[in-house]
Amino acid sequence: MTKKELYLKTVFCCIAFDGDIAEEEIRLIRELGTKDKLFSDMNTEKYINAWINEINKRGGMFLQNYLNEIATEDLNEKEQLLLESLAFNAIETDNRIEYSEVKFFKKYVQDYLSTMKQS
Repeated sequence: MTKKELYLKTVFCCIAFDGDIAEEEIRLIRELGTKDKLFSDMNTEKYINAWINEINKRGGMFLQNYLNEIATEDLNEKEQLLLESLAFNAIETDNRIEYSEVKFFKKYVQDYLSTMKQS
C-alpha cells in the first residue's frame, strides 16, 4: 500500500467506523480526489467502491486489516500530522461527531502514532 492509499484508507475507515457512511463523507473523499493535489493522481472512486464492497463483506475484519496495515507503516512526523489532519476532517465532515469515530481515532490511530513518535 502506498502512503497515499494509506491516507485515503484512513479517511474511509474514520467515516465507516460508526456504521453509517453519510453522503457528505463520500463527497469528502470524492473532493479529495478532485481538489486535493495529494490524491489528484488516484482514482478515488475505485477505492471507495472497493472498500465499501469489502467492508460490507468483511465488516470489522476490514477495519482490523487497516489497523494491521497502519502498524507496518513507517511514517515520519510530517506524514503522521497529515494522517491525523485527514482523520479529523473525515470525522467532522457530516457535522456529527460520533463517539465511536472519536474512539476509533483515539484508541487505534492516535495511539499507534504516539507509539511511533516514542520510537
